[in-house]
Formats: sequence, structure tokens, C-alpha cells
Amino acid sequence: PRRRKPLMTRLALLLLVACDSSLLVDPAVADARAYQAAMEPILARNAALSRAFTDLAAQIKKSPPKASKVAALVEDRFVPAARKLAEEAEAVDPQTDDLARVHAELEQAWEARAESWEAIHAAWKAADLDAYEAATRRYLAATRAEARYEDEVTALLARRGVRFTIPLSSQAGHAAGASKGSSQGEKAEK
Repeated sequence: PRRRKPLMTRLALLLLVACDSSLLVDPAVADARAYQAAMEPILARNAALSRAFTDLAAQIKKSPPKASKVAALVEDRFVPAARKLAEEAEAVDPQTDDLARVHAELEQAWEARAESWEAIHAAWKAADLDAYEAATRRYLAATRAEARYEDEVTALLARRGVRFTIPLSSQAGHAAGASKGSSQGEKAEK
């Protein structure tokens, strides 16, 4: 006669068959999902801030305001928001090495952006075109670093079957708008 498997073995096999294999999640996939959930609200606020900065650059190009008005706007709105986003990003802690490395690039880009906006503020306040142009170059470098992060993190998450459900800031075209507005300090200074 055929020997039956012990009851525990049969139950374990039955449980494995009954369970959906998608419940057995790879830790890297779980980390990617957690990262996407944590970062999407932060990235949405970042995209809105980037659009607002691009809109400011377009407004300056169209009708240059007084330098003091731009300086106050940058100081009151953009610098604090950029600092807050950088802090929020720093609080996100990916658990896998590759995601942590890519995320560190974003942290550096956003810190550089906040510093560049502080320098833009100081340049507008001082009506210093050379300082404004240097700060704008730093801002554009930070924007390019952010776009690289977006490309890398999108590819990394895709390899794990995860994607952002919102458009990222580089997809909204803020980098192009910012570079068009990079020479606007000269008009406002006159």
C-alpha cells in the first residue's frame, strides 16, 4: 500500500498551493513599493514647486519686477519650500543599497537647489548680476542632477515592477523653463 505523507506536510503543501505566489514578496520589491509610497507625495510637492519657479522665471521675462520683490519672493516662498523638501527626502530611508545610493543623489540635488535659491535670493537682493548668473548655473546643475535621479530611480523601480503614478518634475519641463529664465536677472536689475 501507498504510504501517506504526514498531516503537517500535506497541510503545508495545501497552504503553498492555496497561497498566491505574489504574497511572497522579494525584499527589494517591498523596499521599492515602500519607497514609491513615501516619495510620491514629496515628489508631487516638488513638481508643484518647480512649476512655480518656472512660472516666476516666465513672469520675470515677460514683465521684470523690482529686484527686491523677486528677492522677497525667493526668500519667503522658494527657499523655505526647497529646504522642507530636502528635509523630507532626507527622512526617507531606503533599505536596499542601490535604492539608497540613487536616493542620496536626490538628497544632494535638492540640497544644492536650496543653496542655489539662497544664492539667487542674495544676488537679487544685492542686484549683483554676476552672483545671479553663478547661482543660476548652480541651480541648473542641481536640476540636471535631479533629472538624472528621476531617470535612475524610474529605471530601478521598473526593474522591480514598481512605478511612480505621478509625473516627475523633469517630465513637467521645469528644467527647460529655468534655463530660459536664467538671464532674467539682468532685465530686473536695470
